[in-house]
Amino acid sequence: MSIRFVADSACELREPMVGIEYVAVELTVEKKNGLSACPAVGAWLRGFGSAETVFCLTMSSKLTGGFRSARIAKLEYEHRNPGRRVFLLDSQSAGPEMTLLVEKICELLRSGMKPEM
Repeated sequence: MSIRFVADSACELREPMVGIEYVAVELTVEKKNGLSACPAVGAWLRGFGSAETVFCLTMSSKLTGGFRSARIAKLEYEHRNPGRRVFLLDSQSAGPEMTLLVEKICELLRSGMKPEM
């Protein structure tokens, strides 16, 4: 089973995860006025790639629209790819807690826990 973590670029994962793919989907920042924009649905879909199981982690839904666009991407991905699953997680954070969540899920997967709906 191929597993991939996809998170917006607010997640600051520094070390590669052995045996698990990780993709950061970039938040965009407009340099003129410093405004940021969440990743679009297409960016999330590209991040999901062809993985059988995706763990998608977003910055807090209270701070950005990334969770909403990731949710639309999840529904589209699962519709286009029957049998594949996306587990969407709202980190409710914009800081290092995102990295801690990814690391904990990796630890659980390595200990033999299987993702289930």
